[in-house]
Amino acid sequence: MFSARWQIDARFGHKQTMLDLLKKWEREIGSQAGIAELGFQIMTGSIGAREATVETHHQVESLAQLEAFFAKIGRSTRTPNGARRSSPMSCQAPACGPSIALWSSGRRPSPR
Repeated sequence: MFSARWQIDARFGHKQTMLDLLKKWEREIGSQAGIAELGFQIMTGSIGAREATVETHHQVESLAQLEAFFAKIGRSTRTPNGARRSSPMSCQAPACGPSIALWSSGRRPSPR
């Protein structure tokens, strides 16, 4: 089991705009690709975390399941529409856009 996490740092005062873009992406694109099956969550920084950071979490059983999801949504729709072109992100350069990390649950699958 993996948790795929996308991190986006919102500009000061634009966190709500970023959250709105992510919710729109979830409704318009993610829902068509079966995002409900991936335990999708939108998380924001709170205590002990950077307040400007917005994360999306997807629970996947395998890398193959994540790749299948990527294939369904297409490369151009992986970032919420407008996130790169508009002001909500703290950095506009391609090198420092949204980042992805895969986290493992630490549980080993049982032998079959």
